[in-house]
Amino acid sequence: MLSVVTIGDEEKLRSLATERNFHRFSLAEIHSATQNFDDDLVVGKGGFGKVYKGCIYGIGDTTERVVAIKRLDSFSS
Repeated sequence: MLSVVTIGDEEKLRSLATERNFHRFSLAEIHSATQNFDDDLVVGKGGFGKVYKGCIYGIGDTTERVVAIKRLDSFSS
């Protein structure tokens, strides 16, 4: 199943997080995972921005997970 969430649709985001047990990461957590968006961690680049390799710990445990985090360019539409 594919869910589409538009920017500003906070109610739908909260509903998805509750229904499917998603975690919304804070900007501080994302900065930590990507070492403040270090260019050495860039693994890809597209029309909307760069993709960074990051490491995030599992919720409620100490398991480190390698993730891809896309940082959208401010000029992307």
